[in-house]
Amino acid sequence: MNTSSRGKISLAVLIVMFIFMIEYRFFYLIRFPDFFQKLFTYQNKTLLFLITIVLCILWGKGRVKLQLSKYIVSLLIWISISAIYCIIVYKPHLNEVLVPFTAYFSLLLYYPLVNIMRRDLGKLIVILTWFNIMACIILLMQFVVYKETGKLFLSVYEFYKTNMLTIRDGNVRIIYSSTIVSLSALISMGKIFDEEKRNKLFHWTNLLLSLLYFYLVSQTRMYVISLLIVFVLLFIRKNSKLQLSKIISFIFGISIISIFFSLFGFFDYVFNLINPLLYGTYQNDGSYYARLDGIQYYLNVIKEKTVLGLGMFDPDRTSIFYNLVHGNTGKLFYTDIGILGSMAKLGAPVLIWYIFLLRKLGAIVLNVKENVVFSLYSFIVLTTITLVVLDPQRIFFLTFSMAIFEACLEKATGQCDSESSELIY
Repeated sequence: MNTSSRGKISLAVLIVMFIFMIEYRFFYLIRFPDFFQKLFTYQNKTLLFLITIVLCILWGKGRVKLQLSKYIVSLLIWISISAIYCIIVYKPHLNEVLVPFTAYFSLLLYYPLVNIMRRDLGKLIVILTWFNIMACIILLMQFVVYKETGKLFLSVYEFYKTNMLTIRDGNVRIIYSSTIVSLSALISMGKIFDEEKRNKLFHWTNLLLSLLYFYLVSQTRMYVISLLIVFVLLFIRKNSKLQLSKIISFIFGISIISIFFSLFGFFDYVFNLINPLLYGTYQNDGSYYARLDGIQYYLNVIKEKTVLGLGMFDPDRTSIFYNLVHGNTGKLFYTDIGILGSMAKLGAPVLIWYIFLLRKLGAIVLNVKENVVFSLYSFIVLTTITLVVLDPQRIFFLTFSMAIFEACLEKATGQCDSESSELIY
């Protein structure tokens, strides 16, 4: 493999770069027409789905026997059943089913991503890291400018309608890019703990800027706490004599215990204790009360509709079904309460699917022994009860992570050809 070919960027990588730009909202520098904006909002992933179709046609071919393929297929089958159930039972406006439905079908991006990562994972990581550094710097600049002058220079006004931009304690809060920033931060965290010293300053810079983004701009303390815990786990893994299997078993055990506590209502008590740490004071904290109400409401939904949940649809505010999904106050959201929200929407089978997925990913971590997959796995487990990767806005995180797991497993088991494995990192 000659060096010049390594510097070339293929069309496939360019398309993935475009997906990165969508997730970063083009660094908030461009004001798009309303119609185009609606295709890539926080929960509407229609544009991502359309790009997925193109990538699947062009680069989706390859080895059919992928380790994680059955998890993608089985989840999409269940989501299709859920969507059909909604159409038959509720007879909602078709768009109320199609928007959340297409978001989940972006999971098909996994297939072309695995093919692309076999050859270009290293390039994708470098590109993602650079994009993340630029995005964090721009958003931190907006934070400082707003704090000093009260002015917004980024194209973020449309986020007022979706709560992706709010003002908290006199500071601007922008959370749209939280998912991809966390993905990039976790990858950098894994690279920091690699043996080789190359590019460590690059990844340290990315990690620190990401933490500043979450603390100052996104103001989502759960992200900060989860990232710091993952960092500690990586440090323990690197310096401890504990076997990796014991660490993975411990992490997997945490997820099972968390799910158990959530299902039996103990989560209310735990949430009461840790809320000041995660979200600030209780007083005048609407999100705190919304979460507590959400836990109680959606637990009742799970008890009444255990198998199918409420179904795969997202009613408009004017719909007669809006309060069925969002509670009597209209302020409850699946995404506020992690895996419980996923169960209320898709039923108990999604919990079984999720546990089996965690078990499989844990087994891959043991076989691969890569710091990047360890950091991604730890984060997925830690955010099960709050920022679960099954939420529509985090589908890209789940898809990209699963593709990394698959590509790294192929590298570890020698299934990549020599040319691919040379470039995978």
